[in-house]
Amino acid sequence: MMIPPNNDQIHAQDRMIREAERLRITSISRSQAYQLEKLGRFPKRVRLGNRSVGWRLSELMFWVSAGGQISEQPEFEGDMNEN
Repeated sequence: MMIPPNNDQIHAQDRMIREAERLRITSISRSQAYQLEKLGRFPKRVRLGNRSVGWRLSELMFWVSAGGQISEQPEFEGDMNEN
């Protein structure tokens, strides 16, 4: 099991990625990234200014290396086969 980067030293040396580069790295649309982020399945954006956001390169690279998965998965109640 891979452990996501969560070390202050890594983040202190980490490069921030803007939207265009995020798209090239992850190959998913802006809206899909936003939906996955809301579900806890994509790295959270970091506010860089009033109208700009970015992502930590280490978190995006971990997401890609983990096959596009982050540890939190949506929980479903009940059996999905119930009718």
